[in-house]
Amino acid sequence: MFGLTQKAIPNNALDIIAFVQDNHSLSIIQNCLLISSSSLIQKGSIQSAIVYLKESLSPKILFIDIDHENLPLNKMEELAEVTEPGVHVIALGTRNDVGFFRELLSLGVSDYLVKPISKELIEKTINRLLQRGQFISQKEKRGRLVLFLGTKPILGASHLSFYTAWSLSQIHHKNTLLIDLDPYISSFSLWAHMPNTQETKHLFDHGDGFDTLMLKRSIMPVNSKLSLLSSLHSFDQDFTINADYLELITNYSKMHYHYVIMHIPYFMFSILAFLKGQAQKTICVSDYSLQSLRDLIRLKELDLNFQIVQNQFAPEFIAPSLFKKKLNHTIDFDIFMNPYKAEEDFWHKSIKIPKALHPLIDDIGGWGSHPKKTSWFRKRSA
Repeated sequence: MFGLTQKAIPNNALDIIAFVQDNHSLSIIQNCLLISSSSLIQKGSIQSAIVYLKESLSPKILFIDIDHENLPLNKMEELAEVTEPGVHVIALGTRNDVGFFRELLSLGVSDYLVKPISKELIEKTINRLLQRGQFISQKEKRGRLVLFLGTKPILGASHLSFYTAWSLSQIHHKNTLLIDLDPYISSFSLWAHMPNTQETKHLFDHGDGFDTLMLKRSIMPVNSKLSLLSSLHSFDQDFTINADYLELITNYSKMHYHYVIMHIPYFMFSILAFLKGQAQKTICVSDYSLQSLRDLIRLKELDLNFQIVQNQFAPEFIAPSLFKKKLNHTIDFDIFMNPYKAEEDFWHKSIKIPKALHPLIDDIGGWGSHPKKTSWFRKRSA
C-alpha cells in the first residue's frame, strides 16, 4: 500500500554528490567544492549512494568510492538502476588494473580515478565533465517515452497511465514524468492532489516565448521520484499544440527522466504520426467492441510500435476469437481494471497496483522475470 508523499521536495538537483570512504579523498573533494552550495560530500559506500538516490534526485556528477566492495561491478549495476539518465559517474579506488578500468567504462562510468587523488585531478575532472555536458548529443538521451491511448474514453487509459507512472516511480524508484495532453478534463493533478498553477494552465499558450526554462517551471513535483506536466483550459478556449513545443517537451523529458508516460486523448490522435519516431512503446487500451476494432485497424496504418491491452471491465460485443482474426494482431495483455475503483483509490491517497497490471508494467520497465542489465550512466563521448 502506498500513499502520496507529503514531504518537502527540492526544486533542483544538486550539481555534485560524493560518497567516499577515506579521509584524504573526502578532504580533497571538499576543498575543491568549498564555494559550491550545490553539492553534497560525505563518507559512504556505493550502498550509501543507492539508498540516497532511491529517494532523491540524481546530480550532474556523482563520485563513488568502490574500495572495500567484494563485488564492485555488481554494486555499480545496482547503482545504475536508481541513477537518472545523463549522470556522470566517477569511480574512485585503489585498484590499478586496465581490465577493471575497461569494465567500469563498459557500464557507462565516465572515469575511474586511482587513489590517492589530488585537488588538481578532481578540479580537472569536474571542469571537463561540466563542459562536456553543454554539448549533449541526441544519441545520449536515454529516457523511454511510453504513450497511452484508449479507443474509448471509458476504458481507463488515463487511469492505467497513472498506475504505471506511480509504480515506476514509487515501487521501482525510477525518476518518472507523467504528461497529460488532455487540456480540458485532465484528472492527473486531482489524483495526485496537486494544484493547477498559472504556469501550467497556459502551458501551450506562450507563442514564441515557450522555452526550456518555462517548461521546467511548468513541471510539478509530486514527490521525489514522480513529476507531473498537465494543462487545464477553459471549455470555450481552442486548443492546439505546436510541433516545436512537443519536440522540446519530449527531448527535454527523455534527457532528464528514466520514463516519460504520456497520455494522449482520443481527439489528439493526430500527433501520433509525429511521436511514433520518438516513442519506445505505445499502449492502446481497448475492448471487444466494433468501435475499438475499427480504430485499432486505423492505428495499425500509422505503423506504431504498439501493444494492445484489452480491458475486460467493458462487456464483450465481439467474440475475442473473431476480434483477433479481423484485427490480425496479437492481443498483448488481457486485464481487468475498474476505472471507477481506481479513481476512488487515487482520491483517498491509497494506491495499490492491481496484480493484473504487474506483467504490463514489468514489460514497460523492461525487467520482467529475466531483466536485462542496462546502465543509465552517461556514455562517454568518442
